[in-house]
This record gives sequence, structure tokens and C-alpha cells, in this order.
Amino acid sequence: MLGSIGPWSCTLFLRRSFDDIIVHTDINDTTGVVHYTVSYIVGEYGVVDPACHVELLDHQGVMVSHGTGLFGTLYIPEANLWWPRLTHPRPGYLYTLKVSLIDNDELLDVYRLCIGLRTLQWNSTTLLLNKKPIYLAGFGKHEDANLRGKGLDNALLVRDYNLMTWLGANSFRTSHYPYAEETLLIGGSRRFYGH
Repeated sequence: MLGSIGPWSCTLFLRRSFDDIIVHTDINDTTGVVHYTVSYIVGEYGVVDPACHVELLDHQGVMVSHGTGLFGTLYIPEANLWWPRLTHPRPGYLYTLKVSLIDNDELLDVYRLCIGLRTLQWNSTTLLLNKKPIYLAGFGKHEDANLRGKGLDNALLVRDYNLMTWLGANSFRTSHYPYAEETLLIGGSRRFYGH
């Protein structure tokens, strides 16, 4: 009934949809390197082998690299590397990885993932981000609140990032349980290193 209020659900059956997109980044001098692997779910009436097109877009939406196939490597000459706030004159640079599944010129699914080009290495005395020593100042963050419990809370998330900015932090610890993708995306766009 139109205009009724109450619980409802909507199920969408796609012939193909993404299951997972795995991205690993590296740098080679001034060239950024993006290794990607894509997997998809086969729907009930799906095609056997859709084409996979991958594009890497800069912050202005201009394509800087592209590839085809479910796995591959993209190279970005003179890449803008991702740095946390307070560590570089141009921190938080994000590219958009656009992945499309196509069958006979029909777009089956598309996913856009914001990624920062960076490497992390360490030895017994030093943490290296993009092959340079870095000092991380931050907090052990949790996804819970007194009123709502464990889970993603966008209002609380914005407040936490504002407080961490005010206190001069540039990182937060995420290693004790899996975080919502939105938490990491917002953190990256606000130039915080989640580790």
C-alpha cells in the first residue's frame, strides 16, 4: 500500500555482482603501482564470463591508468602518494578505482573504491611510510557508543575525527576487530592513517 509505514524489504537479483575487490599498492621511485584482484558472484541467470574493466581516476575524475581482466596491475607515473595529516604538504590524496563488469556491452555492476597509494614497512627501530620514517600520533579507536552499542554511527564517527584533529592526531588503531568500510574510507579522506 502506497504511503504505509512499516517493515518492508526489497530483493534485487543481479545476473552478476561483485563479491570482493582486493587492492595492494606499492611505489617504484615516482611510479605508483596498484595490484588488483576481482571476484564476482554468479546469479541464477548469469552469463559465464563477463568482461572486467578497471579504471583508476585522480581526484578530478581524470583516468590515469586502466586495465582489463579479473586481476592485474596498474601503473601511475608521477603518482601522488597518500600521507597522513601533519606529515606532508599534500596529505590524504585519494584515487578512485572504478571496476565494471560488462556482458555484451551491458553494464552488469560497477563499484568505486577510494584508495591511497602507499607502502608500509618496518624494521627493529623504524616505521616507514612510503619508504620514509614516520611518527604516528593517535588513538585506539572503537566502533561503539554508550547509547547505541557496537556498530557504525556516522554522527559519532564525525565527532571522533574532529576531536582527533583538534588533539593533533594523525592515526588510529584498527587491528583488534574488522571495522566498517565507511570508517576506513572517511578516515583516509580526512587524512588519518588507520592501522
